[in-house]
Amino acid sequence: MKKIKEFEFIKSISKSIEGSYSPNDFLNLLHKLIQNFIPFKRIIIFYRDGFGNKFSPFPEKIDNSQIITLNENSNLIKSFITRKSSILFDKKENIYWELFNKDSNNLLDKYNINYIIPLYCKNYYRGILLAHIEHNKTRLIKDIDRIIKIAANIFIPIIETERLENENDRNYYRLFKFDRLVLLGEMVASISHELKTPMNTIILEIEEIIDSYIKPDEIKSALKKIKKETFRVNDFIESLLSFSKLKEISIIDFSLKEFIEKALNDIPKKRIPANVKIIKEIDEDLYVSADKNRLHQVFLNILFNAVDAVGETGEITIRIYSEYKDVKKGMKYIISIHDNGPGIPLDIKDKVLKPFFTTKKEGTGLGLYISYGIMKSLKGDLEIESTENGTTVYLILQDD
Repeated sequence: MKKIKEFEFIKSISKSIEGSYSPNDFLNLLHKLIQNFIPFKRIIIFYRDGFGNKFSPFPEKIDNSQIITLNENSNLIKSFITRKSSILFDKKENIYWELFNKDSNNLLDKYNINYIIPLYCKNYYRGILLAHIEHNKTRLIKDIDRIIKIAANIFIPIIETERLENENDRNYYRLFKFDRLVLLGEMVASISHELKTPMNTIILEIEEIIDSYIKPDEIKSALKKIKKETFRVNDFIESLLSFSKLKEISIIDFSLKEFIEKALNDIPKKRIPANVKIIKEIDEDLYVSADKNRLHQVFLNILFNAVDAVGETGEITIRIYSEYKDVKKGMKYIISIHDNGPGIPLDIKDKVLKPFFTTKKEGTGLGLYISYGIMKSLKGDLEIESTENGTTVYLILQDD
């Protein structure tokens, strides 16, 4: 095996990792990738599942025959927990042959395996590579062992890091759901309080209208109050509906520029005061993969918060831009909404993302909390910066 082949092999491993959508996606390609550079007639890789004692086969099938999943107690797996060197054997002479076949559905015999390499990264054992190598190629074993070890030190940490991040995401969703259950008691009390006041107002105003002595001007005033309180009830119910469930995510590719333009055009004219200036800084058209409806909900919620912050006059600046994170994470795409309002007081900055916390007289205290949860469900983030010169909220999406 020439030096240039080793370099090309490692380069192809790195390129394949970068182009794979998930650890399993990469592992499904790995056996073919190895065969492009190493003279194996057949390869089966067993790699430990994310969390558990199972070792899954890659590929799953050979010649339409399903390969069994092994567990950590099988002889084939257990024998390499402390052994870091490879084994080359003849089934007629090697004592391992019968031992390994015993509880692996006759795996070695069925696929004519005569070479096993443990997959380690430092002291972490993550699986084995089974192969068939022809007798006239066995002189290359020393080089093969070295290059597989180098490759394992590249892809194992990346796979394990990716799985850990995915598990952290799952833990976040579990905590978020549990958090909502814990808050249910608070919510019941909040619902009673929030709905009682506007409903009482509506009832009283209707009674005034029914009164035959009411004047036309008073009827108009009463209807305005009813409309206002009805919208208040509706807004609160919408918040509760968003809080109570998360619908299935529907990921599509779309233009952020078109997304912003349409979202702004769909806003009723009366919702934003005439003297509030909306500035768009969209220098380039960026495309993202996300749930468009969820992002739309978050964007409008943050925009309306900005409108409330600037009052009847002021400026709101909307930007879209991208930033490079790193080789593994790729690009992140950002929608920033900046208002030139008074900013968030220092003593409440740490509370704004907590449920039921609000400084608005008629607020529910769920808007930012729900928006943060939605951005996390999209594997993104929501960040807030605020000074006495205004507040900026960043809606962050990233490449998978």
